[in-house]
Amino acid sequence: MSTPAEEMVQLLMKLKSSVPGVQNVAFTSVEGRTLASTISDVSLRVQLASTSAASVAIAKKGTTELGLGGLDRIVISGSSGSLLLTAIGAKALLTIVLSADADPVAIAREVKQISSKLLMLM
Repeated sequence: MSTPAEEMVQLLMKLKSSVPGVQNVAFTSVEGRTLASTISDVSLRVQLASTSAASVAIAKKGTTELGLGGLDRIVISGSSGSLLLTAIGAKALLTIVLSADADPVAIAREVKQISSKLLMLM
């Protein structure tokens, strides 16, 4: 039987391998601690977790102050790809590194499925 952490990594690896354009996936706490990741490079994993936490802190403040409701998702787009950050409950984030040609519909469908599974494993 696998541990919850191993099951989380398996879910992230499945997402990475099954959806074209997904380059890396991380499941982190809102404080920036990595819970599971497809990234083998430790410094990149830490950098992605801290960037995700900082982005969410800023976005939560903005959505609250503007009366937009709870934070659901953040998209940060660059010239050669993007980051998709999705809230998983109140304490965690699913961060996906996407190539420029990633299919947003396929990713949205997979994120919805994986989100509930990750929440149960927390």
